[in-house]
Amino acid sequence: MARTIRQILFLLRALSKAGIWIPLRKWRQFYLIALTRWSRNQYLPRFARGQDYNDMIAFAALFQLTEDMSKYTDKILVREYIKQCIGDQHLSEILQVTDDPYSLNFESARGNYIKTNNSSGHVWPISQNTKASHLLPEIEGALNQTYGTEKGERLYQHIAPKVFIEKTIEPRRGSGLDEFKFIFHYGHLLWMYVGSSKEAEKKMWHCFDHEQNPLYSCFDDCRELRDPKHQNMDCFIDSEALSKMIELGKKCTEPFHFCRFDSFLAKDEIIFSELTFMPQSANWIRNAPEGKLALQRFPEFFRKDKIRPLEK
Repeated sequence: MARTIRQILFLLRALSKAGIWIPLRKWRQFYLIALTRWSRNQYLPRFARGQDYNDMIAFAALFQLTEDMSKYTDKILVREYIKQCIGDQHLSEILQVTDDPYSLNFESARGNYIKTNNSSGHVWPISQNTKASHLLPEIEGALNQTYGTEKGERLYQHIAPKVFIEKTIEPRRGSGLDEFKFIFHYGHLLWMYVGSSKEAEKKMWHCFDHEQNPLYSCFDDCRELRDPKHQNMDCFIDSEALSKMIELGKKCTEPFHFCRFDSFLAKDEIIFSELTFMPQSANWIRNAPEGKLALQRFPEFFRKDKIRPLEK
């Protein structure tokens, strides 16, 4: 009883901070978003006058996205949507898909990657020395993980878990494969960032606004913002390829109030990576500058009457 009372009081407090009317049918979802935010960042969502990036993510997740976004968040199913939007030449090569990790063909996997479709970050590079007996229990554990519930990215929770072998993508420039991520609002670019390991022992992210003005750099754990290390994206990608990558992202994100489009610059083509709707469970670096810029560009972002329903 005492726990229930605490939960109700927390929900009422969060609802008052939100500053806009949240329908009763969405209270459970909002409670989970607010609870995750408070436990990780010690502040609550505010939608009447959105504060930052995290509020943008949470608002879109609450008012546009359904609880079952499997066809966009499942790393296997989303390929059909991407094929319809921009063509299958932008898809990586999949060598095997299975729901049983013990049926994986490890010989085919060597020199490539094993990934899961129901989470973010479960990626295993398979070398000639990788022992299947050591890795398979870990893969099995990842498939059994209720990622959407445990991590707060609830759009993953209805995905039927599978594991797949993806062929290694050869980079167009240098020896490392940089990751390019673009944030869109109904196909309008808000900002972008690139993850690269070229200049440090661990991956560093470099964030830019929609005009390539540098915002900040940070290491992969995203705990500390640093002054920008680069003045534009030229260090990572040529202008023609960047323009094409942005155009592909626009086509794929046009239906969504908030969506991140991830891609790689491969040897012969731009390769799609994934769509993400709740990065870091709406618990990114608090008050990171890109969220402020996006709010300035789209002052109507937090208006419920501007949200377009998703096609079923």
